[in-house]
Amino acid sequence: MALFISEPGSHTTYAACMPRGWQGPTYLFPGSSVAGDPISSGLRSGDGFIFQLPGIPSYNTPSGQVTMTYHRSRSNPRYSFSMRVEHGGSRRTESFEWRISSEARSSACSMVWELVSLGRTSKSDSHRSRSYEVVAMIHEDNTLSGSVSVQRSGGFQFLGRATTGSMGYHWTVTALMSSVAILQNASRE
Repeated sequence: MALFISEPGSHTTYAACMPRGWQGPTYLFPGSSVAGDPISSGLRSGDGFIFQLPGIPSYNTPSGQVTMTYHRSRSNPRYSFSMRVEHGGSRRTESFEWRISSEARSSACSMVWELVSLGRTSKSDSHRSRSYEVVAMIHEDNTLSGSVSVQRSGGFQFLGRATTGSMGYHWTVTALMSSVAILQNASRE
């Protein structure tokens, strides 16, 4: 099974391959092909997911991994992760959270999640910005009731400062991989 990711009106930018369907690992490839070496992989781990990130030698960026945790709640389910992001020529650690959007109540979509930057985190975690910024959104369209089609449709969009790519390549890959993990998890429940 493959999921193709593109900007509106453009060619496919990334392809997510899920060889065991919605239940197994995920591999992210550049472009529209799932051949060759993936740039990232994601696996379920307990109540979360682990994403492997590529090294970028030309920028002295080592490979790494990010762990996203699922916080179960009937009224406020969410997924969270922290990672280093580019910020004005330097790098800093920020926390992020996928939350159900108020747009989820729209009849056009069965699921809408927003990726929110909770701001910079310090080692003591007491210096967290009180403001937040929505930096991405994913949605899944409603399917016709009674439809037995296995085909699903939806969308992914970068928002705010994420539209410029200024948060860094690892952040972009993590945002994409985490959105696919949410779709996988939603298909399990």
